[in-house]
Amino acid sequence: MNRHFKIGETTISVLPYFQPIVSMKSDQIIGYEVLSRFFDSGKILDTKISIDRFEDQKLLDGILIFLLEYTFRQRLKFDPNLFFSFNLSPSQISDACILDDILSLISLYEFPHERIKIEITESVIISDLALCTKFMTKLNATGISFVMDDFGTGYSSLTILSSLPFSGGGIEEPLVDVPWC
Repeated sequence: MNRHFKIGETTISVLPYFQPIVSMKSDQIIGYEVLSRFFDSGKILDTKISIDRFEDQKLLDGILIFLLEYTFRQRLKFDPNLFFSFNLSPSQISDACILDDILSLISLYEFPHERIKIEITESVIISDLALCTKFMTKLNATGISFVMDDFGTGYSSLTILSSLPFSGGGIEEPLVDVPWC
């Protein structure tokens, strides 16, 4: 199942992709990162360039909503103990409505909050620490947890990062994203 988005004169197809997340302790799949693959006329597009184009057109929320709905509809095909993680961009963290949209979909599909993890990158955090902390605290209060994505690619300090409400994927349970091939 894919969804089509119009960017200028181009129609981009977005296809959900479930990338396994493996526990380094048990070597078992414990969750999935829900990603997008982008296609134009049947050809796969570069993810980074596509995301930048979608962000420029203010369409990332639409992609996130599509991925959440798709995941919630597919959940019966997965072990009920697995979690699903979703990436948020800096613009989405600053969007006051996205939190309500996420919580509305969770309620609509009666999806367990604790099975959702939000992945945010180091660059998102350092772009606006106060806003990020506020957003994380609000969503964390609902039972949704946060994990660091792409650690080591920015310039944040461990002191700053340790003050944020992250959960999962820490020292007690190292996680590995299995790369998409």
